[in-house]
Amino acid sequence: MYKREHRGVSLVKGFSMVELLIVIGISGLISGGVFVAVKASKEKGADAETRTVISDISVKVEEQEIAPGVVDYEKSFTTTEATSRLVELASKYKVSSENYEYSVSKDSYAIVFPLKRGGYYCIDSADKATGRQVVGLFETSGPKNCDNATRIVQPDEACVPGNPCDPSPPICENGEIWDGDCDPAK
Repeated sequence: MYKREHRGVSLVKGFSMVELLIVIGISGLISGGVFVAVKASKEKGADAETRTVISDISVKVEEQEIAPGVVDYEKSFTTTEATSRLVELASKYKVSSENYEYSVSKDSYAIVFPLKRGGYYCIDSADKATGRQVVGLFETSGPKNCDNATRIVQPDEACVPGNPCDPSPPICENGEIWDGDCDPAK
């Protein structure tokens, strides 16, 4: 506190500038720490919800047996509205369609979805509703299952010809490789 005496009487004027700056600095540090903790909690909650929704989809799909131990996964995905639930989840967490995948055939399925804290959550018919964390989306060749979910894609980045995440060069409408100009006369 800033104090001053005048004719033997102590007068309190207020806080000095240094004291005020120290208080403001400490308040900023505390609020910054709280902000980081809240953000981390929200991301953990989003990841937990992602795992729960995808696991729930898997359980409901597996319950649609047409005979003991036999599931028609294509029909089951339609009956359980699995696709629309995945689209809703992607919309809620602002995940573009290029950053999650699912593959369905009559005798198998697989879903891979990004997590907010890094990595992807994958579940497939081979795991029977027990998902696991993987490093990426399905490889472009090979089976569409969790064992083959290793393709890395930058978040919110569409893989289109010419984009850094796609190694193929851009192609012109006439089929020629783009060299900076798509000349129809070539």
